Amino acid sequence: MSTPNNGQAGHWSDWLPAPTAPEQISQAHNDGAEIGSTVSDDAHAVRNSRHPGRSVSRAIRRHTVVIGASVAVAATVAGIGLLWPDESSGPVPAETASQAVVTTTASVPAAPRPDPTLGGGPGCEPTRTPNLVRGNGTGSLSNGPDAILAFEHAYYTQRSGTAARAATTPDAAVPTAQEIDAGIGTLAPGTAACVVIIPAAPDLYRVSITETGSAGEKRSFTQLITTTNVGGTHRITGITAADS
Repeated sequence: MSTPNNGQAGHWSDWLPAPTAPEQISQAHNDGAEIGSTVSDDAHAVRNSRHPGRSVSRAIRRHTVVIGASVAVAATVAGIGLLWPDESSGPVPAETASQAVVTTTASVPAAPRPDPTLGGGPGCEPTRTPNLVRGNGTGSLSNGPDAILAFEHAYYTQRSGTAARAATTPDAAVPTAQEIDAGIGTLAPGTAACVVIIPAAPDLYRVSITETGSAGEKRSFTQLITTTNVGGTHRITGITAADS
């Protein structure tokens, strides 16, 4: 916003705003098959020396039993292998896939909602720190920077001199609502503004405003704006060019 020159209303050019293993089963069966056949080897040797034919026959039967047991164990293990699901090659159940999708989706944090008081956007990144405030939002009367935002929002977005004066004290060193309306009338339709506010002293702010026209053309200027606390609300008391 700019200040009327020589008392004439016009554009205010001075304002800037993240299982049991098969081999164990086989060994258990083999151990069971040999039970009783290895007890007292000396006794077996004595009996076998007396009846060599019986010894050979028993040896054959014993080995036959062991071989038969081994075959049975192998068949059992093969059956277990057929029944045991192969997790590495089987398809993923639909419900498991759905749960994975839900888990992934739930882990993505929701984007923060913009602060309408501060506003901002591309090229006017919203910022609020003790040493700098940047935005183009609606502002408020809760503190000095927000009162300045409220005034500039009334000028560039609401395009209302009356709304702008509502952010000032009645006796502020600021043009009247009618004069402000005349200045607003010189703005091309669609003109937007980004306001940067830097504290210079208690209740005193250096305010840079960058105007952007509908065709993308830009114009910047800087002002000094004073504010005061009136009954718990903050309002503007004066606006001057920064170089005056």
